[in-house]
Amino acid sequence: MLNFQSIKEFIDAFWRESQLMVELFDKRNLRVRYDDALQLVGEKEESLEFLIQRSVIIKNGEFIELDSRYLEFFEDILDVNSKSIFPIYKKILKILKQILISILMKVINPGSSNICVK
Repeated sequence: MLNFQSIKEFIDAFWRESQLMVELFDKRNLRVRYDDALQLVGEKEESLEFLIQRSVIIKNGEFIELDSRYLEFFEDILDVNSKSIFPIYKKILKILKQILISILMKVINPGSSNICVK
């Protein structure tokens, strides 16, 4: 197993093979056939080999999988991001609830004024 020699090499590798990373992680397609992975890296076997040698991906029979360390790393990073935007979603849901209740009240009691529910 080889290691990345620098953070630049690490970032460059993930940037260069971003289509494969998106397929493996973002789309939650944690296993991709080797031939499909090869297409995602522009038919460059040396690109797949580079990631395999550095244990970013694992060749498991005819499939390529994201190594569990990187999977956990991405999940941790993205979990932090989702927690930071949760309050925004909560406020949006509260506003939508108020709008829906107001619409329902107008349908049920057409002559009533706006009602604000907390």
